Amino acid sequence: MSKNEERLFFLALLHNTDLVHFEATAQPSHKLIIQNMEALIKFINWRKGVGAATFKLPEFMINHANRYLTNVATWIRVWNDIKDEWYKGSQLRELKKKLSTSEEALTRLMHSSFKSTEDYAGKLARWAMDAADVPGNLRDHWTKLFKLKGMDLYGADWFTSADLEELREHMETHLDIYNAPLHVNTVLQHVRTLEAKNKAGIHYCLGFNLDNDSLSSDAMDDAVYSLTNTSFTIIDEADKIQEQTKAAMIAAYAPATNTDSPPKLEDYPSKVAWLRAKAAWSMVKKEQ
Repeated sequence: MSKNEERLFFLALLHNTDLVHFEATAQPSHKLIIQNMEALIKFINWRKGVGAATFKLPEFMINHANRYLTNVATWIRVWNDIKDEWYKGSQLRELKKKLSTSEEALTRLMHSSFKSTEDYAGKLARWAMDAADVPGNLRDHWTKLFKLKGMDLYGADWFTSADLEELREHMETHLDIYNAPLHVNTVLQHVRTLEAKNKAGIHYCLGFNLDNDSLSSDAMDDAVYSLTNTSFTIIDEADKIQEQTKAAMIAAYAPATNTDSPPKLEDYPSKVAWLRAKAAWSMVKKEQ
């Protein structure tokens, strides 16, 4: 294509935008055409793809004073800036729609007397990841943290206490309490509970050294139940000593029992007391 053909093609592209009006003959330099041709073609292709009537774009006039088109790069940049803002707004609308759908489902679960937060932790995590704008490289890892329960909070080797702390800090910083207070409070309570349980360790499961009044007795009962109903696989001597130590801790704090029958739940004031007695009874039977 000759220089003159390139000039005519470039001017035809400008005219094709329907955003540039000619009142004088345009005389752009060949260097200017080469510098702006690709950007202009990309913009035109994008605009045709989304539909010219989708939103309003500024229009420009070519007259004798600006016939050399020295501002054409600015025109294209202004159009692209508006395009980028349109994309951001479109993504925000899609995110709000997605969050609204998730919030409706979560609200039903939160109001259910048959569901604990652990039961829908996965759904809660997905909502929190979007609402708190969690980076993509952290989403899978933090979603797994959301779903931790039972002994996984104390014995898993794929996370540390620092991971739970970072999760909590991000949620506290990035969630908007005024936008969805019920959901935000549920998320914050959940991640704070996970962190508190992890820091307290096995003593928390046993109901001792509990210094966080916000943790309910039901949550403690569930944790203890999970602990005492977990089957341990003895891999080596170090693991064996660790499991024996855990069992000894349970037995040391549990009521003594010498009966042949296991303790019954109805004979104890709480599930925690019953589980301690049951653990002690099991230890006694193993020693006989």
